[in-house]
Amino acid sequence: MWTPFERASQRATSGTSGDLKSEIGQMMSAVWQIVTQGSDAQRKAAIGVLVDTRRALYGILADGAAPRDADTLDEEGDL
Repeated sequence: MWTPFERASQRATSGTSGDLKSEIGQMMSAVWQIVTQGSDAQRKAAIGVLVDTRRALYGILADGAAPRDADTLDEEGDL
């Protein structure tokens, strides 16, 4: 089941930046904490972060660009 993620992780990190599965697990843990314990405002903020992250990931796939800091997003959350 994890084989596609392992291959993507190997290509993305070249063995230097960590394990993609571990990062996904940590992210899901944080999302779960917000879902179960966060306030409405925190959940709304988390949705914005997740939308920006999804867009950035698809941007990487589309043009192979390196990920950019959140500071480089324009006011509408687009890259």
